[in-house]
Amino acid sequence: MCGDAFQNFHDRHWTCEAEINLPRSSSSRRRSESGLETREGPSVRCVNTLPGHREKGHQFPGASRRDAYSQFFGDFQSTFRRDSLNHQLRTEVNRLRSERDLPALRTYLIELAKTTGLSKLKSNTTCYICFCRMPTHSLPCGHSFCSHCLQNLNENPDAQEEHIVILHNCPLHESTENAELTFVLKPRNAGVRILTLDG
Repeated sequence: MCGDAFQNFHDRHWTCEAEINLPRSSSSRRRSESGLETREGPSVRCVNTLPGHREKGHQFPGASRRDAYSQFFGDFQSTFRRDSLNHQLRTEVNRLRSERDLPALRTYLIELAKTTGLSKLKSNTTCYICFCRMPTHSLPCGHSFCSHCLQNLNENPDAQEEHIVILHNCPLHESTENAELTFVLKPRNAGVRILTLDG
């Protein structure tokens, strides 16, 4: 799922990484340390994403005085690597799981929410911590999380009560309030119960 999201971002929003140096005007030419006159100006990056690049090629802003963009032939250039990002994400998630440092995990989630805008989004179909399970528990703020992620964020001081999860605030909000939220999960050894109504 994350790999598809990374690829979608690359294909739709990542701009070509090709760059050129704009020529300096005669009035702004400088001399290098060796005394030679430098004619190269600031470098500019191609502004086209992959779909636009297929039709127009490279487009560099400010490269032409007559037109807003100057077009050049060339392939789309990108150092964006989906597999590498997937590996980094998996490594970081495994590290957070193994260390189980609650303050660090909360800080990480809050920073992630700020960067991506997750704190403003709400979903009843995806847990916004793991992004792979159905949420089963809702918080008063409207965010919903799966039981597995709630257990990882459990602040219950009683280690014997694994099925009782206590949170002091939503992990996607930086809150000064200390309202205790309690969730009762199905115990690990609980069997399946079927209610039968006769008549």
